[in-house]
Amino acid sequence: MKKIISTVLLLFIFSSLSAYAMDAKIIELRNKFFEESKQIKPLLGNSKDVVLLTGMVDACLLTVSQIDAYTYMMGIFNTIKDTQVDEGALKYLTEWLILMRATNNLNLKSFDAVAQPVESSTKPHMAILRDYFVNLNKKIDNELSRFVRIRTLLKTNP
Repeated sequence: MKKIISTVLLLFIFSSLSAYAMDAKIIELRNKFFEESKQIKPLLGNSKDVVLLTGMVDACLLTVSQIDAYTYMMGIFNTIKDTQVDEGALKYLTEWLILMRATNNLNLKSFDAVAQPVESSTKPHMAILRDYFVNLNKKIDNELSRFVRIRTLLKTNP
């Protein structure tokens, strides 16, 4: 009876994880980063903040690539049969998310480290990106907590 309940619970979590991983909010956030990079690019031509703006565009594009990679990894993960999910796949996804969060934190710290006064046209983009990075970190934390729950279920249901 315990195995049946654990199996049903495990299937429920996997199905909700699958739906959650492909959640439109993650894709929307990815698209927001991409759109923000397109908004910043025209400022490069006549700004004194060229280095900062270039770094912001690079951060956006790197984040888009990381989200794309995670989405593809989740697609592969979701093709694994529920009974064949192992610790290795969960560990790899977890490490990728931790790496993404560390990169986001580095980007947030770089915004705080800007010592020179920035132009008024640059400030709103910094604020927008700061908000995007904070929101992405929240989504990453939610994903990590889901993986912890799945890992716990795998250990209790060998």
